Formats: sequence, structure tokens, C-alpha cells
Amino acid sequence: MVALALLALPSGAEVIVPSGFGVHAYVSGDGFEAGVGSSVRGIPSTSTLAFDEAGALYLGRTGRRYTGGEVEDLWPLYRIPLGGARLTPAMEAQYFYGPPLLNAQVAAMRAGRELFITTFDRDRKVGVVYRMLGGRAELFAGGTPPAGGPPLLVQPEGAAVDAPRAVSSTHATSASPGRGSWRRAKAVTCGSGATGRQRRRGSGALARS
Repeated sequence: MVALALLALPSGAEVIVPSGFGVHAYVSGDGFEAGVGSSVRGIPSTSTLAFDEAGALYLGRTGRRYTGGEVEDLWPLYRIPLGGARLTPAMEAQYFYGPPLLNAQVAAMRAGRELFITTFDRDRKVGVVYRMLGGRAELFAGGTPPAGGPPLLVQPEGAAVDAPRAVSSTHATSASPGRGSWRRAKAVTCGSGATGRQRRRGSGALARS
């Protein structure tokens, strides 16, 4: 009996849903490189997403945001129309949304229309929160500080919108995010149309990641 209990049992990867519900692939792909000379089914790894009021899906590629190395990813976001899509390297460009940004991640959606994106430059240690509408990105907070001043953001991560429509961004303060680093929440309060200079810092809460 003990020997039987120690045997490894096969595990399934299928999604189990309640009766009456079904599961199907909404976004998939084929032909993307998984390594030297190999490819796999699916799309490049993505770790953040949001839907707008029309049902379009926005995806941010994970890339090398949480890994070491000197190479950083410069990619636009994906925008998938309502109904889903199947991507291949030959036609993925038609789903690109906005300009290519360094290490871009989907952070928040405000009022179903305004998409907020976090990016950072690892070498310059400068982070930015962009507001994107209609495929155009504008500075919302962060960026290059005044001469001699510290940057407001170094590596912003996620963001959230509160009832008054202020945006708070979590901020990775460690040089090695994802490895027991501390993250601090910074409140960046800006009204509609405000620039990165029109902001104030809020108090931050610490959380262990």
C-alpha cells in the first residue's frame, strides 16, 4: 500500500469548468521560434493583458523583462480584435499596436478606452508610464528627470485606477525583480490630459513579492 501511494500519478493540464461551460483557444499561433532552429505552437510569451470597452484584447510580451542579460526587448503591444486570432510570424504585424517600447507591459485600462503601459530602460535606470489612446503613446509619468535629480520611476510594473481615476503604479526597487525583491506602490495623480510634469508623489506601501 505504501509503495502504491508513492507512485507518481499522471497529471492533466486541461482546464476543468462547471457544467454548461466550454473552453476554446481565443488567441494562438504557430511558427514562432522557441530556440535555435526550432518552433512551437502558440504565440510569444505574454504576461500582461487588458480588454477595452469594444472587447479588443491587448497583450504585452514578457520578453526579457524578468531575466538577466544585456539584451532588452523592443516591441509594440498586440491588439487582438473581438473574436480572437491566430498569429504567425508572417502576419503578426497586423496585430501590432502603438510604437515599439522597451520592455513594455500592459498596466491598466481606464474607462475602457485609455490603456496605460509601463516601460523601463535598464541601463539608464529610468522608467515610464505611458497613456495610450488610438495607438498613440504619450508620457503620463516618469521619464528622464531634470538635470541632477533622481528619476520618479526606475522600473514601474503594474498599475491600477482608483475611483477618482488616479493611477497608482507598483515600482520594483530591486535590481533583480522576481527574486524576492521589494516592490513599492507609488501614487501618480494626474487628470485627463496631464503631462508627466504635472504629478505628485503619494505615500507607498511595501509588499514582499
